[in-house]
Amino acid sequence: MTAFMKNVFYQATNLPVTPHTLRHIFNTHVRNLGASEAVLESLACWMQHKKETADKYYNQQNIRHKFQAGWNFVKDLL
Repeated sequence: MTAFMKNVFYQATNLPVTPHTLRHIFNTHVRNLGASEAVLESLACWMQHKKETADKYYNQQNIRHKFQAGWNFVKDLL
């Protein structure tokens, strides 16, 4: 299955994509959509990780996006 998936994504993107890379992409996308902590914990369970492990390894959000929630909070205070 792994070879099949690599081939499908390589044909679609012309880039080497592994299942591990897809996990990163999916987890980051879900975070960028603003998933709740409960959803993130559930997804970590699906990947057979603790939430803290998933946070550490799969959170590929850029620094600007990571600061956005704090910035929105501060703006609301003003």
